[in-house]
Amino acid sequence: MEEREAARQETAAGLSHFTIQPVRSLLEAMLQEAGLEAGNLPVDLDQAANDIVLHLASAVRPPHFAENPDVQRRARRRLLKYLEDDLQLVDADPVHLATQLVDLAARRVEDFRRWSAASS
Repeated sequence: MEEREAARQETAAGLSHFTIQPVRSLLEAMLQEAGLEAGNLPVDLDQAANDIVLHLASAVRPPHFAENPDVQRRARRRLLKYLEDDLQLVDADPVHLATQLVDLAARRVEDFRRWSAASS
């Protein structure tokens, strides 16, 4: 069991380069563009990026996510609600951020699916 857990953690750590880091970079860039400080978020920036990745990993589960604009639109709406309500990013153009994040997930759908599998 310990070997399986260690392998799962190693996989998740490797995938963070393709999932958490780009999400954090987008989030940070949008905050800077809006003139907001990362310290003003109700949660830590790293925690926010991790939570967004969890949202995206859940959103990409349908096998047709990358090709289906309706599924992506639903994912964008759910993520937008999270960005506005939970992270309170109303001043950071959350519509644009949600669009960029869902586009990232559509481009890297397999990475987000592997993240989901590795983190469960």
